[in-house]
Amino acid sequence: MDISETYIDMSDCPDIQLSQKPLVRGNWYVRKQNHSFLLVRDGAMLDTPHYSWIWLPLQDQLQNMMDLPLFDLLSRFSLFVFSELSREKHERGQTDMVGINSYSLQFTTPVQLWLAFVMKERYGKVWSNSEWIKP
Repeated sequence: MDISETYIDMSDCPDIQLSQKPLVRGNWYVRKQNHSFLLVRDGAMLDTPHYSWIWLPLQDQLQNMMDLPLFDLLSRFSLFVFSELSREKHERGQTDMVGINSYSLQFTTPVQLWLAFVMKERYGKVWSNSEWIKP
């Protein structure tokens, strides 16, 4: 579970927040307050007034948002992560796909990378250090 400030900021966007299923069991939420965070699970305390809660999607929830068969999902994800040169080498039968593209390298956890993939594929947006933008 990534509760880093970066992941909280990445998750705090209308595209992601509006796609959550309301109070689904297993959901995690966080609220920012005076440079500290309160993390809750399953919607406990979400009715507390005067606070804005941010849903933190888990990796499997992000994968489900893509609504793709497993191997299609993995194939598209690998094309997102690896550089063009690595894909070309792979197509020629060389299996050492080690060339991760520079955009992917900025993410420090798997769930950050999956969120970036979902945002690019579904909404055409990329992370620009502090916000999602359309390139």
